[in-house]
Amino acid sequence: MDFQKLLNKFGIVENPISFRKIEKGHINLTYIAELSNSSVIIQSINRSVFKDYKAVMHNIELTEQIFKKNHLSNVTVPFYFHTPDGHNYYKENDDIFRIYRFIPSIECKCSPYHTGKAYGSFIKVIEDGKNKKTEYAVSLPDFHNFSAYFKKLTILDKESKLKKIDKSILIRMSALENTLNSVFDCYLTKRIVHNDAKSDNIIAGNPVCIIDLDTVMNGYAAIDYGDMVRSVTSSDFSLNTIKQITEGFADGLNGLLTEEEVVSLYFGILYVTGELAVRYLSDYIGNINYFKDKTPSMCLSRANELFNQLNTFTKYQDDITAIIYKAFKKK
Repeated sequence: MDFQKLLNKFGIVENPISFRKIEKGHINLTYIAELSNSSVIIQSINRSVFKDYKAVMHNIELTEQIFKKNHLSNVTVPFYFHTPDGHNYYKENDDIFRIYRFIPSIECKCSPYHTGKAYGSFIKVIEDGKNKKTEYAVSLPDFHNFSAYFKKLTILDKESKLKKIDKSILIRMSALENTLNSVFDCYLTKRIVHNDAKSDNIIAGNPVCIIDLDTVMNGYAAIDYGDMVRSVTSSDFSLNTIKQITEGFADGLNGLLTEEEVVSLYFGILYVTGELAVRYLSDYIGNINYFKDKTPSMCLSRANELFNQLNTFTKYQDDITAIIYKAFKKK
């Protein structure tokens, strides 16, 4: 990759001092380029995952426009450089590149409360800032479709000669599918959400910056909530941590959610945890390599960790539900 040429395509004429690949992240290739007066992030979009890159970058552009008009929020997003023809990406052969200013962190990571508030505010800002002409595209069809992922896993299990999934897991995921389908039905409100609301996708600054906007599109607020709870408590389960996340999320949303959406929040935790476990199992048994930095054995280990998390979330259902209702009752 000719980094100097790429920078020039986005109107950046400063001479790069150094380039470094950032290993963190499962999907896209990411580099940091140190310039004379600043640094920029350069990403190559994974075309095997994001097949419709134009839809991805269109949604990012819409999100930027909304946040540019909002000057009072506690949260912001990256603003991408544009090429002379007005695109926020550059295509060279089959590679798609994009660039934004490096955003330094003032802390190692956000507190659970501020993580929750950031993602809640993110949804609220977009809800308040969009209009009838704001048309978000479906950039990743079936991205959060538990039934589609589970069906794929059962097919892979039947086709596999050497690896098999424990039948008890398949039975349990089938039961979870039935539960989720009853909660996340066609009547539950959908909004523009992040859809990948991990704690790692927040840069702790003033304001807080939410990154990795590739998955921003129509979805359920419960999915963002569930991903926050799952990711923040992955190594250390704590009801107090969940309480802080929930209170922050409620404060950020500021009364936006319907009663049905509030009820769905707990099930959002089960949704994303079970879904991710199923996806890791599919990578393990089918050698799909969606998680490009994971070997099959690592995928199996990660799936087992997620099933353990699912057990914990199920065990503490009453406590978590009480936390949710108390936090959102104030709004």
